[in-house]
Amino acid sequence: MTTLADRARGRDNNFNLVRLLAAAGVLVSHSWPLSGTPVDPFERFAGFSLGHLGVDVFFVVSGYLVTGSLLARRSLGAFVRARALRIFPALAASAFGTALVIGPLVSSWPPARYLTAWGTWRYALQNSTTWPWGVCWWLPAVFLHQPGGPAVNGALWSLPWELTMYALLAAFGALLLRPRPWLTLAGLRWIVLAIAAAATIGHGLNEAFDWSHAFRIVQGLRLVALFFTAATLRLWHDRVPLSFAGFAAGAAALVAALALHGVALTLYPLALTAVVLWLAIVPAGPVRLYNRLGDYSYGFCSRTRESAWRSSRSPRRPPLSRSQRCRGTSSRPRRSPARTVAKRLRLRRRDREQRRRFRGTCSCERDQTLFTPPDEPGRTSSPSVNNDQREPGVDRPPIRVLLHCRNSYQFTL
Repeated sequence: MTTLADRARGRDNNFNLVRLLAAAGVLVSHSWPLSGTPVDPFERFAGFSLGHLGVDVFFVVSGYLVTGSLLARRSLGAFVRARALRIFPALAASAFGTALVIGPLVSSWPPARYLTAWGTWRYALQNSTTWPWGVCWWLPAVFLHQPGGPAVNGALWSLPWELTMYALLAAFGALLLRPRPWLTLAGLRWIVLAIAAAATIGHGLNEAFDWSHAFRIVQGLRLVALFFTAATLRLWHDRVPLSFAGFAAGAAALVAALALHGVALTLYPLALTAVVLWLAIVPAGPVRLYNRLGDYSYGFCSRTRESAWRSSRSPRRPPLSRSQRCRGTSSRPRRSPARTVAKRLRLRRRDREQRRRFRGTCSCERDQTLFTPPDEPGRTSSPSVNNDQREPGVDRPPIRVLLHCRNSYQFTL
């Protein structure tokens, strides 16, 4: 039986293409309210817009990839740093660019009045994070007469929800990634499964009995169910079968849930997750060529904030041939400067650890030459020292011991 873990290895997949299609759906869906049209055709069928479906796809992809990022990190700080670098620099650039570059061009106020208004700086500062204080929707005297209302960037509404999911995963990671963990991986699996099941059942019952029409409750239950359903499949990926039959069953359940509404929407989170993950992992061939272009969904919609981290490492590079070693050339791709610096820092850290390990293990006469390089290639010399010539208690500098040990010179103490 082929499992999700078997097919999800490496970085050659369709997640970038899936995100692009979801962002395009959001972009097309926004054209209806901005043009004054009440609803888009998809909303007449499913009860919610095509843009909401695109957001749901983003949360499925995010739940799967970000959970894998948490499991791949060695510390909570590394996970939080990766999430912050993924989201906040681009978000801050978008917020300040919208408020200070585009805003003065479209505002009906004079530039001096606009740039000194508190609403301008509140939009830039608050929307640089959006969590936990929410989104600022308006800029002074901007889009006052638009059919869709004065909201400047309505696509930001889902970002606080996703950051809340990240915060929950970080809380679990704080318990899991401790030197002495307070939470095991098995315990995390059952906790995430319980959250996904509770949110899914709550979403289905709320849709069936119309308990609440509040936006936060309706959207919150659905988004939590989608994110943690995908996270559950990632945590149990070595036991989840992945086949075309499962994809077909998920697609049929998805269509039935959208057409029947009500309690049938209980199937929606699991069905959509199964369809999205199959499309992102299984199809191969020419469709994978899009990966050469990169993730352009950032340019379509500000909702594309998921991590591109894949928990599995890329395949090992092929070894160098003898001619390549002699010429000093290589078919391997050159390392980026950042990776080169990181490697040098790792080597220095390893050398310091080896020095501490060898410190105090070698004593000999300070000026006596103990180690000599080989006289001939392929042969090593083994000099020895008379015990009478040694000064007890005198330590040889550990750096010389380390260097000779790394050069594989044989020595006798």
